[in-house]
Amino acid sequence: RRPPRSTLFPYTTLFRSTCVNIFMKRFPLILSLFLCPVSLWAQFNINAVLPKADNAKLIKYTGFQVLFDTVNCLPVCSAYLITKYEIAKPVTDIGKAEFMNDASVPCTHAEDYKDSIYLPGLLTPAIDMRYSEKAEHDCFFITNTCPQRHAFNAGILERLERQTRAWVTKYDSLIVITGPVISSCEHKNKLNIPKQFYKIIYSVKYNRGIAFLLNVELPIGSIYRFDMSVQQLNDAIHLAYFSGTKYARRRAFLDREFWN
Repeated sequence: RRPPRSTLFPYTTLFRSTCVNIFMKRFPLILSLFLCPVSLWAQFNINAVLPKADNAKLIKYTGFQVLFDTVNCLPVCSAYLITKYEIAKPVTDIGKAEFMNDASVPCTHAEDYKDSIYLPGLLTPAIDMRYSEKAEHDCFFITNTCPQRHAFNAGILERLERQTRAWVTKYDSLIVITGPVISSCEHKNKLNIPKQFYKIIYSVKYNRGIAFLLNVELPIGSIYRFDMSVQQLNDAIHLAYFSGTKYARRRAFLDREFWN
């Protein structure tokens, strides 16, 4: 015989309350699964668009990964996927961070920059990782940096990074890849100094890409002076980004109207 409703009331109320609490805690994850399935797909397949490079070691950090050349002791690139939902999250700021050595890569050290006119410029910018304190913290591993002059770092490179964040908000999710042109390096003291840097930005949702090849001696001017297709960049730096056949047409095509 079923107990009276009044007897069941406290238990049904507790059950409902528990279910609501669980749902609300998991709601952001559930929402993200529906709102950005393409972004989640790309997050698990970002390795597929990176090049195969000799003597390169893939290092995975929270939120991004670095393909590191252990012979030239420089990153080939630093790559991550960012969504507009992560950009829109409340900012977490770890404050002034110290650069850290990565024990898995013994050939480069933060101490190498002591008394140098060059600063360790971040390839994956910490501001893009502020949706996670751990991700922002990991940006300051020295393996995510290259020697740069302040004028370049705070000039055209910063403007391109700001524009990238604007594109994220507009286009939902982007794969962002940044690296030095290792063949352009000049060795000074303990540092390999790149004379050129590149950045690839790829819209996951709209299947369009753009690349930039920046000269450190030209830190001013419009970013569009240096834009090109991904294929043109591949030819210039002798690496093969987005090499799969499904990317072939988009790799060679630059839709300037889309990116402007």
